[in-house]
Amino acid sequence: MVHNGVLIIGGGAAGLAAALRLSGEGVPVGILEGRERLGGRMHTIHSDPKCLLVELGAEFIHGEQNTTWDYVKSAKLRTQKVPDRHWRFVKGELLKDRKLWDRISSVMSRINEAAPDQDFQSFVDHGWGIDPLARNLALEYAENFHAAPANRISVHALALAEEAAEKDEATSQFRIKAGYCGLVDWFTRQLAAREIPVYLNNTVKVIRWQRGRVDVITQAGMQEQHWQAERAVITLPLGVLQNQRGAGAVQFDPLLHTKQKAIEGLAMGSVFKMTLHFKSRFWKRNFGFIHVNNPWLPVWWSDSRGPLITAWAGGPRAEQLAREGPQAALAVAFRLLASLFKIAPQKLNDNLLGCYTHDWMQDPFACGAYSYTPVRMKDMPRRLAMPVAETLFFAGEATDSQGEQGTVHGALASGERAAEEVLHSIQCGQETIPVISSR
Repeated sequence: MVHNGVLIIGGGAAGLAAALRLSGEGVPVGILEGRERLGGRMHTIHSDPKCLLVELGAEFIHGEQNTTWDYVKSAKLRTQKVPDRHWRFVKGELLKDRKLWDRISSVMSRINEAAPDQDFQSFVDHGWGIDPLARNLALEYAENFHAAPANRISVHALALAEEAAEKDEATSQFRIKAGYCGLVDWFTRQLAAREIPVYLNNTVKVIRWQRGRVDVITQAGMQEQHWQAERAVITLPLGVLQNQRGAGAVQFDPLLHTKQKAIEGLAMGSVFKMTLHFKSRFWKRNFGFIHVNNPWLPVWWSDSRGPLITAWAGGPRAEQLAREGPQAALAVAFRLLASLFKIAPQKLNDNLLGCYTHDWMQDPFACGAYSYTPVRMKDMPRRLAMPVAETLFFAGEATDSQGEQGTVHGALASGERAAEEVLHSIQCGQETIPVISSR
């Protein structure tokens, strides 16, 4: 097998975007992916027995204007808007909260980016005159949406994310009717049409590099394979870059000394997501989102495509649920659903067809859900994104410095940005020559 040009390390959103952009400019690329599938943390499965779409990873398009839409439109995928309806469970009753975003914004708008950075928990604890309900909702938002402990995440980073969300109109959310697998399938067809080689089940173990040359060692089953290229786009999740000894650990030789502060300074968030498939709905169709003051599962949402209901927890709650395991989480879910919808737990059990979850924290190719920026680390995504010796280029949602960390559109945009950096490097240097090989 002989190829040439640029190796893309990782076949998630960032790697797929980079591959299409580079190949569109005539640069030969090859993709190395450790999983048996493309898509990374975009992972759609079908429920059994009714084959409803279940998103184990990314589910929503956050906002009406972002990079994801460029690809959705190119792929001619249909979408549906998710109702921006929010309910709070108060004293045993579901109450519609039409001012949820206003309450959260009333707290976020207090952040002064000219003041010294601090963690969000300290910010709200010392904020004068913050409405108690708004305070609690803002804390829940930081931990559950950003998957970060409130006592670690940077208020400056949160302010940047809020600015990006306002630009994207991110209070509007959408689903791809065919699921994110529809987008991944479109990428797969594009790669095939351009004859871009994709090597699945190739776990990267070692990346040796020097200016103008990259040597990659992968493990494919029991076989070790060697790959060579002039350049590589590294799209490994932050959790994998931080992993030094686990199953998915990747060794850089020489070490990425200029990246260590960024890799160590950023953090990987934790998420627990459980989707329950029932025989029939016992809730109002597509109710939107329910927010529960619960130490385990604080956020719930429905799906108009079928009798699916999803429970979500981020940050410290997710870590606790991961330790307890899916069965303990399911028991909590049943108790909460019984209270929310006033239905007997036994009826819930009789109505249940399936329970679906994926532990991204223990997934060796992710090592967490998505990244966030701790206090005083706002510059680290930019530093993580910087190329090394015009040879190693970096992409992935953790490298986004525009407030789009943790999103599919942030990952896609980062892949495009890394591809542009590669193109600039090629234009300023030698022409690409056939140097990728495996043996």
